[in-house]
Amino acid sequence: MSRERATVGQRQRRVEIVKFVDTKNVLNEDVRAEESMGFFYSKMEDLSGSMTDEGKVIHIINRTYAIPYQKEIKADGEQMVLIDTQENEEYAIYYVKEVGRKEQLILNCKKRE
Repeated sequence: MSRERATVGQRQRRVEIVKFVDTKNVLNEDVRAEESMGFFYSKMEDLSGSMTDEGKVIHIINRTYAIPYQKEIKADGEQMVLIDTQENEEYAIYYVKEVGRKEQLILNCKKRE
C-alpha cells in the first residue's frame, strides 16, 4: 500500500472485524464464538497472484485494508478475521501496521484458494 494515508473519501469498502473468543455453553462445554469488533469503511488494495506447486496452480489472495485506528485491533489483530461485506469473503489478518499516531491501521490479509 502506498505511504499516503487513506482519506475518508477513499474508504469505500465496508468491512467487519471479527474476534474469536472461548466461552462455555449451557452444558458447560468449551465453545469458540465470534465477537464483532465493529464495521468500518476501508480502502482496499489487491495484491493477489498465483503460483505453481508441484504442478498445481495455487491462487493466492493478498490484500491490504486501511481502517480508522482501533486500540483493540492494533493489540490483537493477528488473531482476528476480516469480512469483506461486498464480496462476503473472509480473510485472515496476518499483520497490523499503525500509520501516523493513532490515525489509521493497515491490515494485511490473506486467503488461499
